[in-house]
Amino acid sequence: MSAPTMITTLASLPGTSAAATDGNWQARLRSYRPDRAHILLNEYGSDWIALSQSPTTMDQLVRSGGGKWEALPARPGFRPWTDDHASVLSLIKLK
Repeated sequence: MSAPTMITTLASLPGTSAAATDGNWQARLRSYRPDRAHILLNEYGSDWIALSQSPTTMDQLVRSGGGKWEALPARPGFRPWTDDHASVLSLIKLK
């Protein structure tokens, strides 16, 4: 039986990265940006985050994923979100 793996499209990279690090998960990010020809076919850009507790499973995804999977960027000092702490205030940028 393989280790649990989750693929999601979470927008909060700092929160996801901190939670992955805190929970000892492997985490990778893949961004897809269609070229002009694919935009004309109604394709849209997307960002994907893959999480796995198994380094082997993550390596298999990265090798067979059909795109470039990168390490999830971390934000130093960002606390992982929990049931008791999930503030979006630190993600808001005022101009």
